[in-house]
Amino acid sequence: VILSNELVDAFPVHIVEAHDARLYEIYVDVEAGRLCEVRGEPSTAEVAAYLDTYHIPWTLFGDGWRAEINLAALRWIRRTAHLLRRGYILAIDYGDKARALYTRYRRHGTLACYFQHQLNERPLARPGEQDITAHVNFSALINEGRLQGLRLHKYTTQRLWLESLGIHEELERRRLSDFAESVTARASDRGQVALLQWYDLRQRAAALTDPNGMGNFKVLILRRN
Repeated sequence: VILSNELVDAFPVHIVEAHDARLYEIYVDVEAGRLCEVRGEPSTAEVAAYLDTYHIPWTLFGDGWRAEINLAALRWIRRTAHLLRRGYILAIDYGDKARALYTRYRRHGTLACYFQHQLNERPLARPGEQDITAHVNFSALINEGRLQGLRLHKYTTQRLWLESLGIHEELERRRLSDFAESVTARASDRGQVALLQWYDLRQRAAALTDPNGMGNFKVLILRRN
């Protein structure tokens, strides 16, 4: 099994922007000593054709519409598939299928920056000091995997995946086997410690399956027999 957890969203991406039914790429330049954005022709034919590959009607989305194109994700699938003679690639990340990811309602794309755990939308600020992420196009990973001889084993949310694996049943088993004394010995120091450990474990399981949070992460499993 080759596992990636919140890896692909951190790969560098190309940003494209629509104007007058044409697709341009956004580049970084320096003006008066400061980083700034400039618009130009797509850097490669692959960038220019990417959205059309997934039948995204971007020409209807209006001027200024933006999207991220993660070609590094395709290269990663190719390299990873080459290493896998038999087994699974398991990728957990936030994102969606192409038709849900690239819509007129996401006019500014999904690029997000995190500095000291605070969200911002200034990718040119603090170069090298903040995390920059973009939602993963899972359609691209699935399609590229097929081209490399991989088969789609599962695509679902983290919540549904963990529930299908029995996370709630395992939590109950742990409660009965490891934390039973916390119910009968709450007054003792040992009982209090066990109770706090149980609460912590339960909260972590709830966070992993929260449909409005981490539970909505997507889980993709590709396999080679």
